[in-house]
Amino acid sequence: DAYFYPREYSEKISNYIIAGKDTDAKQLIRQVYEENYENPEKLLSAAATEKLRQQLWDCVSTLAEKYSVALGEQPSPQVGSKSFFEAMIRCVDLLSEEIQNKQKQVRHKTASRLLSYIEDNFCDNRLSLKQISETFGMHESYISNVFKNAVGENLSVYIERLRIEKAREMVKNTD
Repeated sequence: DAYFYPREYSEKISNYIIAGKDTDAKQLIRQVYEENYENPEKLLSAAATEKLRQQLWDCVSTLAEKYSVALGEQPSPQVGSKSFFEAMIRCVDLLSEEIQNKQKQVRHKTASRLLSYIEDNFCDNRLSLKQISETFGMHESYISNVFKNAVGENLSVYIERLRIEKAREMVKNTD
């Protein structure tokens, strides 16, 4: 009972969904459907069909569990193959949207924490991307990327601008 579902497809589908590349994930699912059900040379047994469905369901349901996304029940074995694969495509859409929303929320919270930290510590001459990375326990490139997307300028430029504004204010208002 051979069926087409390369071992690496589950990982690829999951990675595409997490990365927001749902079109690529759906393309792999469509390819699995086409190879197994639109190929006139193939006729899958009930056992092979069940194994194939279970692998695909395990892929999406594991991801849904990891990200706390409710998918509902696994489609019934009585559901036709085309309907099953359409249900998997809908699962990919739902997962992709929910995961992207959760990732945006995390990036927004991170950006807020970074801004607060920088505004509290910009006078410290040790403040740098490296120091912030060590303080937050996050990779420098992630911090840089999140900050640039949230604020619209590089972190170092932002810190320098804050320092210059503070210096101007001090020159203007103090001896």
